[in-house]
Parts: sequence; C-alpha cells; structure tokens
Amino acid sequence: MTFLELAQKVLEEAEYPLSSSQIWKIAEENGYTSLLDSQGKTPASTLASQLYTRTKLRNHDRIGIVNDTRPVRFCIVGKEYPYDAWDYSKKGDPDDVEKELSYKESDLHPLLAWFIRTKLIAYPKTINHSKSKKSSYRQWEHPDMVACGFPEGVWKTKAYEVSIRLGGHAVEYYSFEIKKSLSFSNLRESFFQAVSNSSWAHHGYLVAAEISNDIEFEKEVSRLSNSFGIGLIRLDTKVPELSEVLLDADIKDETDLAMMSKLCGNLDFNDFLEQTMKDLDQKDIREDRYDKLWEIEDLVKKFNS
Repeated sequence: MTFLELAQKVLEEAEYPLSSSQIWKIAEENGYTSLLDSQGKTPASTLASQLYTRTKLRNHDRIGIVNDTRPVRFCIVGKEYPYDAWDYSKKGDPDDVEKELSYKESDLHPLLAWFIRTKLIAYPKTINHSKSKKSSYRQWEHPDMVACGFPEGVWKTKAYEVSIRLGGHAVEYYSFEIKKSLSFSNLRESFFQAVSNSSWAHHGYLVAAEISNDIEFEKEVSRLSNSFGIGLIRLDTKVPELSEVLLDADIKDETDLAMMSKLCGNLDFNDFLEQTMKDLDQKDIREDRYDKLWEIEDLVKKFNS
C-alpha cells in the first residue's frame, strides 16, 4: 500500500475532512500503517508531503483539498458529507487546544533558515541580541534573523552591470521577526516590532509556527500587512515542506541606512553585512559564513521526537 492509498482508505471511511496528522493517527489506530510498502524515517511527514504535493497540483482524481482551512484538510472528491462537515473542517483539530508549546522561539531558527534558503533563495543569518553593545541594544531594534538574496544567475552578464548602473539592487536584504505563536493577544505588539526592526531591509516579515485561524484575526493581519508592507510566513514544524508565505511583503526601493548603521552595533549583523559585501565583490558566495542548512529529517526530529 502506498501513502496515498492509505490516505484514500482513511478518508473514504471518515465522516469529515481530515488533516494529514489526523489521517496518520487514524491509520495507526486501525493498523493500516503496517500495510505500507515502506515508511522511511519520518512516515507522517512523508504522507503529508505527498498529499499536499499531489492535491495541490490536482494530480489525484480522488483526494481533494478543502479550501481556506488551517491546518490543510483533505476530502474525497464527490463524497457526500454531513451538513456540518464543512464548518467542522474549518476549525482546529479536536485536540488542538491552548497549550504551552514545548519548544523555544530560538528552536524555530533552523526551520526558518531552511525555508529562507530553499524557498526564498536567500542566505540566512541569525542575529544574537546578546552580541549587541549595551548602548545600542533595544528589544525592538533588532530582527531575530536576516538574509540576503544575490542575483547569482546574472552576475557575469552585461545585463547585470547595466541594471546596477541604472539603480538596480546589487543585493536584496530581508528582515524576520519570529514568534512561536500569533493570535489577537500578541498580534499588534509582534507586528509593530516587525515594522520597527525591518526599515533597513528591502523585505520585512513576521514569522510564526502557530497562527490563529480566526476569521476576524486573519482580516486584521491582512489589513496591517496592506498598511505597512510587512509579510507573514507560517512555519510548519510537522512537515517543513508545507511552510509557506501567507502574505507577501512589499519591496522597498530604498532602505534606512541610519537604521542599518545602528544595527551594526550588533556583531552578528556587522559580520553579516561585511560578508555580503565580500561575496558581491568576489561574485562568489561563502555559504559556510551563513546559517547552517539542516536536513529535513533533522528538522522533523527536532520538533516531533
């Protein structure tokens, strides 16, 4: 039995659309997982990844995605569900209650670094606030992580030289403010913290692993994003491949040089800028100078072991 066949069997027996974690839990309880041809190191993540990829590409004629749900829920195409199934499917998992998250905010850095490198095609660097000079340290001034994107594919072409002379960006800078969870209780403080410490960058993002799916909350986030240009990224600790940009950040043509200079009081940030300049001058990126890129299996183990 393949992962998709297992998912289809569970969904055909279920009364409601299910998330990938629910599908896997039910499959384990019913003994279906023992029928899999192979499981690998992180079978639950493999199931979620295959489900999302195949259904997103509409490459499966029986399994579909329920729109506007978080976490993503899957259903059997054409199956008749009870009248309240769709309302139910837009709520969190039945056991998804307010709880203390077992991981620290800093544990999300490797996951965000992986997302930045593989999805945004940029080079990440964690900023340790303790490396700031006391005279310049302010909680709201320092982003948790930064990144730079290089036009690697065109570095040695005339088009690149012309673009730079006409005012194009030789490098694009990103700023990230990270939170474990995001809801009405901390939205405004978190959002304006991201606004405050991203003025130096071309792109500013607020990042969280647990994000409320309350409709009014989502409307408020969209309003704030449209007003201030800050984007939103959701990190998926169970299936890193499902991490996504929920709201795109505006691209600034000009950056705040005064703020950038102030941030150089932090040794990590100062080293980051120096390294980007060296990479630009040499047109050769030293990846070992940026955050280490973890393997998917290691990221999954970190949050699910």
